[in-house]
Amino acid sequence: MSTFKKHKFNFKKNKSTFKRDSFKNKLNKYLSTRDDEIFIQYLAAIVAVMNGNSNPIRSFPDIPSKILGAKIGDAYYVQPWNIETLVNELLTTPKNLYPGKRKLSENCFHNFSIINNCLMNLENAEDGLFLNRHDVTYRLPYIAQQQFPWQWNFKNPRHLYRSIFLYGSGKVGTFFQCQYGISVSKFIMIGFCFFRALSELKTIPFYQDMSSLGISESEYNAALSKFSIKLTDAREQAKKIRKPYLHPAYQPSILRDFPIIAFGQNGERLRAPIPELIAYRYTSGLYLDVVKGDSPVWTEIGKRFEQYSIEYLAAMMAPYTVEGEKQYGSKSKSYRSPDILISKSGEIKAVIECKAKRMNIKSRFPQDVFTDAKTGLDEIAKGIFQLWRFFSHARLGKTTGIKVDPDCQGILLTLDSWLVLAPKQREEVFRSANALADKDGNILPEDRREIAFCQIEEVEAALEHGTPDNFLDACREISSGEKKGWSLRVEPTDPRPYPFLDRLKDFLPWLNIEK
Repeated sequence: MSTFKKHKFNFKKNKSTFKRDSFKNKLNKYLSTRDDEIFIQYLAAIVAVMNGNSNPIRSFPDIPSKILGAKIGDAYYVQPWNIETLVNELLTTPKNLYPGKRKLSENCFHNFSIINNCLMNLENAEDGLFLNRHDVTYRLPYIAQQQFPWQWNFKNPRHLYRSIFLYGSGKVGTFFQCQYGISVSKFIMIGFCFFRALSELKTIPFYQDMSSLGISESEYNAALSKFSIKLTDAREQAKKIRKPYLHPAYQPSILRDFPIIAFGQNGERLRAPIPELIAYRYTSGLYLDVVKGDSPVWTEIGKRFEQYSIEYLAAMMAPYTVEGEKQYGSKSKSYRSPDILISKSGEIKAVIECKAKRMNIKSRFPQDVFTDAKTGLDEIAKGIFQLWRFFSHARLGKTTGIKVDPDCQGILLTLDSWLVLAPKQREEVFRSANALADKDGNILPEDRREIAFCQIEEVEAALEHGTPDNFLDACREISSGEKKGWSLRVEPTDPRPYPFLDRLKDFLPWLNIEK
């Protein structure tokens, strides 16, 4: 009987594998006959129309007008993350795999839909294989990591300011300029010009004279080498970073490194399938350049993240008082409080520990959820322990001069959404934090409170659209109860402006921002 069950299980597994392979072969057949440049320009047209630009419909009248300005949830919305995956699949698919097969016409929305649906069927089949081996809760963080960042909008002013503050100023900005021969300000200026032009589907030549803007030829070439890649090189690199039998949506994307592809014999025509990824490259993508720095660079990024968070919260949390870390304890043994203290009427209502560690592709889409993201998760566990130790010291009366509310909320603030919809990883992190607390020996169960995990993007959105009390209430909701582990959300009120718009001109004097 056990032998029969084993064969039955293997048959089901083989059937699922066959289904996956069938969709993969079908997608390969369609993509192998595509002209790369024509297909990518057609994808760019779809993206432009979704972003509210009706002009491409004149050149591609088959694109349905219902796509114009479509949002998530609309029937005609085309997911940008699907388009990103399609481009990567296109670049890794050899040409003319099936000679003699009927070729789908290049510029036809119906045929695009066939290819897009084939990709989604392939992804669903891959999910099915995964779920044969794992609980569904293991898959939720993958979906969140793939889709949620697109909802933040890479080109908003707060994302731009925060990125340049962290990665483009101080010692970090100096490292960038010395390493690459161009200042971050000029790098962003060139990227901004690319973004504006390619969003309009304009054909940009490989080289442009930007001397009138104060950009030298060497500076232009330095920026171009980071924003663009020739088609042949894109194909070669995409094959190196992507594996044929892994889930296509959860693999490295060549467009995150090089959002612009250069076509033509000499790469003379620049095109961007998703122009918004150009904005990603000159904001969050600056991390790709400074990650190569040494320890002083990383220490600086951590300090600047704390500084940014303190200044932002101080500007948005009134009537609460926001302060940086404080030293407490005795002369013989002193301690540092968490990075940020939020108080009201002289009593600490919330404490925040900041962690600037970014997620690489392995930690964002891990093959093994407990080992591939271990370094980052260990940092988070350490942050939890630091919050618990402060609560223990408050209970023991060691926090001299710092009065702590018995219901003080602990918050762990990160640059990336490490633990959103990730219950398994969350359990592992708390196991590690508890091990550190056990080793300390003075941290009781009542000190080991539930912690709210918040990404900085979520905090900014919460305080832009809600009150400080809304924000703190939302932190309590996602740290325990039915919404434990959810993304931070508040009941919307009248929106408030981003407090640092005026500061952008200090970093980017050429940029005009309307309030």
